[in-house]
Amino acid sequence: MIHYLKKYWPAGLILLLFVIVIMFYTLSSQSYTKYDPSQLNRLTTSTISVSECRNESVSGFTVYGLGTHSLAVKGYTDSECVLEYTDELEGGYTVYDCWIPRGAGDVNIGNLDVKKYCKQERQGSIFQDLAQ
Repeated sequence: MIHYLKKYWPAGLILLLFVIVIMFYTLSSQSYTKYDPSQLNRLTTSTISVSECRNESVSGFTVYGLGTHSLAVKGYTDSECVLEYTDELEGGYTVYDCWIPRGAGDVNIGNLDVKKYCKQERQGSIFQDLAQ
C-alpha cells in the first residue's frame, strides 16, 4: 500500500486540487435572472420587499453623515432575491452580493445580516476610481 502511495501521490494531489477548483467555481458562479440597472426604481422608503424582489433600490446615511449605504435588487431565482449592498465610508467602499431567501420578508439597510447572506465582491476608493 505504501509503495502505491509513494508512486502515485503526485497524480492524487493533482486530482484533489482539480476537484477543489471545480467546487469553488461551481459555488461562485451561481446564475440568476438579472434586472436592467438603467430601469432601477429608486425608493423613498428604506425597505425592499424580498418576497416580491422587484427592480428597486434604497440608500441611507451613517451617523454624522460620514458614509452611505445602498441596497439594490440585482435579480432573482425561484427561491432567492439577489441584492447588491454597498457600504461606503469617507470614500472607501465595499460591494457585496447578497442571496436572501424570498421568505425572509422585508429587508432594509439597518437589518441586513451581511455575514449570513452576503459575499464580498469588490472594494476600492471612489477617489482612485475618479483618478483612473
